[in-house]
Amino acid sequence: MRAIVIGAGKVGFEIAKRLSEDGHDVVVIDRDEAVLREVEDNLDVLVVHGNGASARVLEEASIKDAGLFIAVTDVDEINIIACMIAKRLGVKRTIARIRNPEYQGLKNWTLSNKQLGIDAVINPEEAVAYEIIKFLRAPAATDIEYFADGKIQMVGFSVQEGSPIANKTISDASISYCTIGAISRQWEVLIPHGSTRILPGDDIFIIGKSGLPTENRLASWEKRPSRQERGHPGRREDGVHPCPVP
Repeated sequence: MRAIVIGAGKVGFEIAKRLSEDGHDVVVIDRDEAVLREVEDNLDVLVVHGNGASARVLEEASIKDAGLFIAVTDVDEINIIACMIAKRLGVKRTIARIRNPEYQGLKNWTLSNKQLGIDAVINPEEAVAYEIIKFLRAPAATDIEYFADGKIQMVGFSVQEGSPIANKTISDASISYCTIGAISRQWEVLIPHGSTRILPGDDIFIIGKSGLPTENRLASWEKRPSRQERGHPGRREDGVHPCPVP
């Protein structure tokens, strides 16, 4: 598939690199000759010097043969206009980088993103913030993904030695509010059933409704610290038992 990337900055460079590595025919367009030289020297892609919002430049890049168009310049307006032109010229799927919140999610817009010719909008800064917030909500998680417009979440985490569910079967693990959908064990992925035993070192993926019940269940499966680790008095190896100070 031919993919055209408008903007050869850090985001555009990385996108072009990934697409090229996946075997796609990639064209990168930018007005800065210096960054285009860097792209040309380091990636197996074609480069075109010019304005990505120009129909003439896009035709020079053989846009009619493109199945994917990605506009990720630093200027939102250029990205929007470029996608509009690309869609008019027959590109099946267009993606625009739009960072200004005034251009996103406005219900009273006269024209929607679809009407503007934009199939998907990306905002790298917003995406980074979103990823951070996800892991703040479930600090023990190794992976968090949302589905069904955020109503369903899948959370992955590693089972530690001493976890309340370690060495238990699915049936004995007292699972509620969520379901263990998969277990990754070394090089094998298991679809568990009631008799599947959860082992220390397993990476398990639970699925449930978004919100506190699923996250609280995850927290309850973390390894609980000992009394000494919590700073509570307890039995010492020398047989001396400290008394709490009133």
